[in-house]
Amino acid sequence: MTKNFYAIGLMSGTSADGVDLSLIKSDGCDYIENCGNLFYPYNKDFKQKIYHIINNNPSLLEIKLFENELTEIHAQSVKKFLSDNNILASKIDVIGFHGHTILHKPDLRVTWQIGNIELLQKLTNIKVIKNFRTYDMSYGGQGAPLAPIYHFHIIKDKSCPILLLNIGGVSNITYFDGDNKDSLQAFDICYGNSLSDELVARKCNIDFDNNGEIAMSGNVDHEIAQQIIALDIFHKKPIKSYDKNDFNIILDMLKNVIIEDALATLAFVMANILHININKFLPKKPHKIIIAGGGRKNKAIINQIKNISKNNIVLDADEIGLKGDFIESEAFAFLAIRRMQRLSISFEKTTGISNCN
Repeated sequence: MTKNFYAIGLMSGTSADGVDLSLIKSDGCDYIENCGNLFYPYNKDFKQKIYHIINNNPSLLEIKLFENELTEIHAQSVKKFLSDNNILASKIDVIGFHGHTILHKPDLRVTWQIGNIELLQKLTNIKVIKNFRTYDMSYGGQGAPLAPIYHFHIIKDKSCPILLLNIGGVSNITYFDGDNKDSLQAFDICYGNSLSDELVARKCNIDFDNNGEIAMSGNVDHEIAQQIIALDIFHKKPIKSYDKNDFNIILDMLKNVIIEDALATLAFVMANILHININKFLPKKPHKIIIAGGGRKNKAIINQIKNISKNNIVLDADEIGLKGDFIESEAFAFLAIRRMQRLSISFEKTTGISNCN
């Protein structure tokens, strides 16, 4: 009889807004039950520390002190979730701990997700699995994206080619055709929310463009949009993964554009880059595009995607019964269960990994 495990997944993404936590019950394959979620927000001072660590060449001591503080916040989120739901820590088999990415340079075989696994285990009294990305790289992978095997198992209707677009800080796609796991293909395609978040933080002193309202009020600068679309980074063949800093050149290209038009341009470019990647790098055009992550709430992005994807059904992940805000945290719980059972978490056509079983 297949054993089901209770696993907590913790995700601190590129948007740096807080910890996403999910509890799932699963066998690491076909049975998956979501048992609850929690978003634990970072305060403004802690967000500034994240930006400092990523952008300002901090000392190793600063990084290690920040790593412990980050880990303590993750532990607090676990304790709050368990307390709020009257769950004993002893009921949880494992925590899948992503940590926070401060460096990702796959072409150099380097990725760094900070987070103190020993401290988290001590504070929660639960077994912790971390280093998913470095594990993947040790077998020749890019270290990202890692959620595709979870996407494959949670989407029940596999009657036609399907594409899931996850818009986090960076945008990535997962593609598969029917129940054939060998058709699973995934790669990063573009920036996600990270550039628009940075622009509104600089120019409007706010954290993000709520529902894409600012972008919706702007006009696309088509001249700059075409210059951005022509950048070599968007036309790399898979396998490929990105760091948000790979797109800093775009911020420079938009620095003299008013914020409304800059955000509208970013939405237009993202939709067109998605279209280019679908046409150039997938074996078949998907019949359905399912959108997950925080970016699915940005109406400017969604409208642009629908406009350019006229022959596709475009759906919010929530419309097919998924929890669009927590798919990534659920995925790391799922990956932790698979790691415990020595099941593959990534594949040749998702990260470029060689056979590690």
